Amino acid sequence: MGLNLIRLLGRLTFWKGNVAGWLGGGLLGSGFLGFLLVEVGPTTGTAVVHVVEPDVTVAVGGVTFEIEGRRFAPLVVELSMGAHRLVMTRGGVVLDDEPFEIDGGDSVVLSAWDQTRPPGDGQGAGARDRPEPDRGEPGLKGHPDR
Repeated sequence: MGLNLIRLLGRLTFWKGNVAGWLGGGLLGSGFLGFLLVEVGPTTGTAVVHVVEPDVTVAVGGVTFEIEGRRFAPLVVELSMGAHRLVMTRGGVVLDDEPFEIDGGDSVVLSAWDQTRPPGDGQGAGARDRPEPDRGEPGLKGHPDR
């Protein structure tokens, strides 16, 4: 009987050691897979830039575009993850300079406009070409009363 008890304890100790190894290996493997899911993924993102001003040079994350006249379609630039800058100039004068960040797989939408111009001066992009705004009929929701 004493010999059987010793054999049984020996088997339990061996089994307990194996289970600890299996659990440890499973936890380590799960942690590694979790790391891969978080860290490994898209390493680029997209910057979508709406250029409001005509006849400007726009640099987005080191990629430069010469805009002649008006551009109605946005610029779409694929950039690496991290910090970047949007810089817009006209005739060597910086009109807009703003930092932005891109995360892997994400898109950032930006507007490039003349930040040096005082607000409400009526000289924004296309001010001369814009028709008089439709004020609507008095009393309509969203339109000022005359």
